[in-house]
Amino acid sequence: MVPHQANGKESAAILKAKRKAGTSSQTLCYAFLVGGSIVIGVFGMVLAVISYLCVAHKCWIADRHLVLTISQVASHIAPVTIPLLMGLTSYNLAERWLKASVTEGPDRPSPMQLGLLLSILNSANIPSLFFALLYFLGFGQTQQQKNFSAPSILRRSTAFLFISLLTTYLITGSDAWLHVTSKAVIIESILPYRNHNSSLISEPLGRAINQTQCDMAQVLAGPLSPYAPSCGQLSGGSGGDGVTKVPGLRTLSNSSSTHRIVFANDQTAIVVPATIPSNISYTAPTIGIKSSCKSITKICLSPNTSTGYNEYGPQSTLNINCSKKTKFNASPDFGLAALDDKGNAVDGFNVSSNPFHVGSVVTSIAYNDEDDLALPDNYIGNSGWFLHGNQGAWNIIYCDLSAVDVTYAYKSSTSEFTIMSSTPSSLQDTRAIITYEFQTYPRTDPVATAVDGVDLQTYEETYALELSRQTIAKGSNMYITQDTTDISREEQTLGTKIYLIPFTILLGMMMLYGTSYVHLASAHLSDPLTAVHSLYGPKDALCTWKDKTLEKFGTETDEDRLNIGEFNDDYGGRIFSVLKSEISDDISSFGK
Repeated sequence: MVPHQANGKESAAILKAKRKAGTSSQTLCYAFLVGGSIVIGVFGMVLAVISYLCVAHKCWIADRHLVLTISQVASHIAPVTIPLLMGLTSYNLAERWLKASVTEGPDRPSPMQLGLLLSILNSANIPSLFFALLYFLGFGQTQQQKNFSAPSILRRSTAFLFISLLTTYLITGSDAWLHVTSKAVIIESILPYRNHNSSLISEPLGRAINQTQCDMAQVLAGPLSPYAPSCGQLSGGSGGDGVTKVPGLRTLSNSSSTHRIVFANDQTAIVVPATIPSNISYTAPTIGIKSSCKSITKICLSPNTSTGYNEYGPQSTLNINCSKKTKFNASPDFGLAALDDKGNAVDGFNVSSNPFHVGSVVTSIAYNDEDDLALPDNYIGNSGWFLHGNQGAWNIIYCDLSAVDVTYAYKSSTSEFTIMSSTPSSLQDTRAIITYEFQTYPRTDPVATAVDGVDLQTYEETYALELSRQTIAKGSNMYITQDTTDISREEQTLGTKIYLIPFTILLGMMMLYGTSYVHLASAHLSDPLTAVHSLYGPKDALCTWKDKTLEKFGTETDEDRLNIGEFNDDYGGRIFSVLKSEISDDISSFGK
């Protein structure tokens, strides 16, 4: 070889090499652009997810589709960027190889190792990783081949590819896990209730008895009037009281524009507004009625046994006597009535206590069938209905009823009314509320008429609910509005319940994958193993016929290690090339 020219004059080859070296700034720019774009993309998605959840929605996952879309995009981006990642890695590996070539260090690969390295950097897939791992594990190699050390650049690239593929598949797997396990949920936000001027306001959604109306009625009726406790609903005049009944009848039929009767969570019938603004939750006072009823037919039947068998009375009536075991002086034509302390019927505006008792003797033909008619004077099934005479079946109902002042909470998201507190109403208010439902004349039972034919097993429970509803509804003439004690606006968002484990894995792997690009900078290496063998492999004809690529290289030694850098050519110039150690014995320091 021609000695290196040391006279300070550079050959054309050296100048050309230096001009190429001047493009390093372009290469660095490329590395930063590609690597920076990937870093920004990966970390950007992580920041987008975190900021979306914790900044925009106070760490609630508020939009299922958006969160899952971000995770799905990440799972698609990661595999696509692996070749770019490995390409950028080659810059760092090339630098190490150059330095080792100058110092003849161990970071110079053999032809087979270079082929593996190029396969890893170019293909960046599982097969290339698999062949590299087989090489490191020594499968199919002789002991001498196993003892030949691999350069750190091959070990680093193999480890880097392994981590990159593992991270990528974990991202993809956690994304699939999120899609499978996520569930749609309703996320509620409670906000202050404001008007169009952004001022905090209240709403007249509560209900109360009009005390002014009751006081005026007391004065107008006079202290001696028996109707004074009715709060002006009854006057006793010849003109009747039809006008004051109208609001109650409209409320009872759900046609009122002011009031509506609903059942709270504990089955108390309460008065609420006919219409409630949407998307609000509030707490307000109101009035209500709570009832519980049972059948006492079995303790009231009083058959005549003087003839030697039980006679329950003629076909049109039934022999009953409840006073022996309860305070209820019932009769076959009793109807529905409030009871005084002695069990006698009393007008609602004259009850002596709250709570108080209610009784009714009910008849119905809704529960008769042909088999029952063949077996008179018997109970129908396991119920309180007793079949007798031409009136059908008889049932004696005994109830406890109380008027209550309640505070309830309402949520539009569930449309539920929940009792927050409940106390018995005053006796004056109780008398006014129940005036229209309990009148001694005419004696009827509108509750029994409304529930006639309901299921035998739930008759008493249904009767109690209807009794509460009718009683509180018929007093609507004297109900007025009252402000809420608390009100807020509800916002509902369709979100998702995402499990923490896959979500944490996804974010963690995205962060790890993103940081893999931070320290990368160099040129791309891309040649298959066969091409490397043809350039630097052993010149053995038998090796070219090997089916397995790795076996083409045979046994490698230190003499097979490759150098890279500037070399003297045979024409007195300088070239930049990759040569075996035995050929490149005149290497100059690179970069001087």
